[in-house]
Amino acid sequence: MFMNTKGISPLIATVLIIGFTVALAALIITWGGQFIRGTQESVEQQAGVQLACSQLEFDITNINCDDFGTNTVKLASVSIASQSNQQIADVILRVTSKDGSYFWVSDPNSRVLQNALPPFGAKIITTLPNNNWPTEQSGFKLVEAIAKIIDSQGGQEVACEAGIAKFNIVQSRGEQTGCFERTPPP
Repeated sequence: MFMNTKGISPLIATVLIIGFTVALAALIITWGGQFIRGTQESVEQQAGVQLACSQLEFDITNINCDDFGTNTVKLASVSIASQSNQQIADVILRVTSKDGSYFWVSDPNSRVLQNALPPFGAKIITTLPNNNWPTEQSGFKLVEAIAKIIDSQGGQEVACEAGIAKFNIVQSRGEQTGCFERTPPP
């Protein structure tokens, strides 16, 4: 009874194998295309941010302080100026003491600038939110401003690792105008 039963012909088996192979190839090509497009868009966005950050030029032009009595001088304001046509959305301020430890004057997640710094503009930052920065007693060595720009594709604020303005401090000037002398440029 089973001896007379025939299987599918070799021609039909070959057609089925080729059909499954073509369908599987189509699925892999569709998935691969979406994966490559997503990776390409991510790399383009990161490259755009890095290019914008590399073209960013700004500087800390002055630092002023408040004198609270015997050797207790704290930052009161930081003046920044842009020398590029890139708008700066915000800045993160950081102070490094002589022993190498650093203190965030502004929380990296909070806003220091109420309005963005326009291209070729200047601002004085007077609202320094953190009261835990070092005093003159611990010895200031460096004040840094890290720029944040708006990502043109994502619309989010991005901190520029390449966009850091540094104010190296030689010595304090106490009650004179400003409170620090800047290290001469190299």
